[in-house]
Amino acid sequence: MKKNVFLCHRPYHILRSCSLIQHFKESDSINILVLFDVPMSDDCVANQRFETNSIYYDFFKEVLYIERKQAPSYKYVGKLFEYCRERRSYFCQRIQKHLDADSLYFFCDDELEMQLMIGMIVERSKTLSKRVLVDEGAVSYDPITIPPKVVVYWYLMARLFGLKGFNYKWKYGSSKYYNLSIANRPDKALFRQPITQMPPLTNDFCEQFRKRLPNNSLNIGAQYYFLYIGTHDKPIEKEIPVINKLHDILKKHNIPFLIKLHPVQNEREYKELFKDYFFLDKSYPVELFFSEKAILGGTISSSLFNASIQGCHSMDLSPLYKMTTLFRPEQFNWVDVPVITSFNQFEQMIVSWIE
Repeated sequence: MKKNVFLCHRPYHILRSCSLIQHFKESDSINILVLFDVPMSDDCVANQRFETNSIYYDFFKEVLYIERKQAPSYKYVGKLFEYCRERRSYFCQRIQKHLDADSLYFFCDDELEMQLMIGMIVERSKTLSKRVLVDEGAVSYDPITIPPKVVVYWYLMARLFGLKGFNYKWKYGSSKYYNLSIANRPDKALFRQPITQMPPLTNDFCEQFRKRLPNNSLNIGAQYYFLYIGTHDKPIEKEIPVINKLHDILKKHNIPFLIKLHPVQNEREYKELFKDYFFLDKSYPVELFFSEKAILGGTISSSLFNASIQGCHSMDLSPLYKMTTLFRPEQFNWVDVPVITSFNQFEQMIVSWIE
C-alpha cells in the first residue's frame, strides 16, 4: 500500500495537500500530514497551532504536530550547529515510523526548519521514490538574488554540519531535495524539470470545507464579493481610512465586503474598529474562499498572486497606502494584478468586472 507524507507549515498547504490527494484518486493510499506550528510573529518567537485545521483531517490517516523552535543567530556557529543537530533528532523521533513513505510532498525548500526536516527524511528513508516540491505562491516565480557572502557562508555551514542537499542559495527550487515539482504555471516556475500542472482549487472542492465552518453564513459564488486581504506590513492607522472608503464604494454597488486578516494581526483590535464588518476567521487560508465571483484586494500577499493565476479578480492596493507595489513589472508582467492608484480607479475596476 502506497504511503504519502505531506509536510505543511501553513494552513494553505493543508488545503492544497487535500486537493492533490483528491486529484490523484488513489483510494488505497495512506496519507500522513506532518504539520508545523504557524508563526505568529516575524521572529517565530510566538506560534499557534490552529484547531481549525481539523476540517481537513479526514483526508489523512494520521496527523503529526511539529513544534517550531527559534534558530540562534547565524553569528553563533556552535549554537547553530547544536540547533540543527537537535532539530533533526527531534524530527526523526516524531516521524520515524513514516520513513517508509513512498512519496514526500513539501511546499518550501529554503526555510531552515523545512530543510532540516526534508533533508533528514531524504537521507534516512530507504523507500522514498517521489520527492515533490509544490508551488508556494509568488516566491516560486521570483528569481531573488542573495548576497554572495551569505551563499558562501551557508555553503560552508552545510558542509561543516553534514547537511546534504542543503539549499545554501536560499532560493525556491535551488535545492537537490526534489525530483519532481508541481506548479500553477509550469512555464513560469523556477523549479527544475519535470514540472507538472497544479490541479486548480475549484469552488466545489472548497465548498466541502466551507460547509464545515462553524456559524458559516456565507453563500460563496452566489454574487460578487470583495475579500480585503490584511497583512502585517503597515500600521492599522493607515488602514482605517482606506478600509472605510473601500467599504463605502462596494456598498454602493451592493458588493459584500469581507475582511481576512493575516494570522499575526490583532483580530480584536480590528473588530472593535469595524464592528459592522464581516470577518473571516483568520485561521483559514483565504484561498478557501476563492470562486469565480471573488475579488481580492490587498498589499504584500501571495494570495493576490494565487487568485490571479487561478482565474479570480485581484488588485494591488499598495499605492493607496503609499507603499511599494507587490509585483515588479520586469519579473511579473505576465500576472494580471492591476495596481490601483486611486479610489476612483478602484470603483471603475470593480464596475468593469461585475458588469
